[in-house]
Amino acid sequence: MRSHMALRKVAVTLARKGFHVLRFDYYGTGDSSGSSNSGSLSTWRGNIVAAAEDLADCSGARRLSLIGFGLGATLAASVPLDVADLVLWDPVVRGADYLNELRSLHRRQFAAILFPPRLPKPGADGDILGLPISRELQGEVDALELTRNFQANADYISLVASELRPSYEELRGQLAQFSRHPVDFRHIPVEAETDQQEAMLVSTTLLESMAAVLTKRAS
Repeated sequence: MRSHMALRKVAVTLARKGFHVLRFDYYGTGDSSGSSNSGSLSTWRGNIVAAAEDLADCSGARRLSLIGFGLGATLAASVPLDVADLVLWDPVVRGADYLNELRSLHRRQFAAILFPPRLPKPGADGDILGLPISRELQGEVDALELTRNFQANADYISLVASELRPSYEELRGQLAQFSRHPVDFRHIPVEAETDQQEAMLVSTTLLESMAAVLTKRAS
C-alpha cells in the first residue's frame, strides 16, 4: 500500500513537470489480472517491457526513463531496455537478504499478537506480511543479485537510498560499469522520530529529488 502511494506521488509530481508517466501493477498484484500467487520474476520483467512499449506508443517519446522501488527497482535493472535514466530507489541488492528481511519484518509486525499468522518455512508456500509468496517465487528471488542480473542499457543511473547500508555503498561502485556517465547517488534520510518507511515514501524532499534527476536530463 505504501509503495503504491509513493509511486503515485512520484507519477503526479513528474506529470506536473510535463512528463508522460505510466504506472502499472504487476501481473497477479494490485488491480492486474491473475491470482495473487501466480506472479513470477520473468512475468514481471515482461510487464516492464510491455509497459515501456505502451508508453512509447501512446506518448511518441523516443527515449524513456524507468523508476523502480525495492524489488521493482531490481527488476527494472534486469530488463534489456535502452533508457535515458534508470532510477533505483532502495533496490534489492541480493534476493536472499531481501527474503530474510521480509521474514524479520513479519515477526516484528505480529510480535504483539496472541495468535500471529504463521510464518512459512523457507522454500514453502505461504504468506509473508500478508502477501502470498509461492515456493517458486521464493526460489527466483533467493537467486536474484542486482549486478549479476543487470541488463538495462542506461545513459544515466541514479541510486536513491533512505539509509546508508553497506550493500548500497558497494552497489554504488559496481553500478559504474553499467552507466555511460558517473552514477548519481542520493542519500535522503528521514526524520528519526517518524516511521522510516512511511516517512521515506511520502517525503516531499524525496519526490522532488527524483523529479530533479529526470528534469535535469530532459533540459
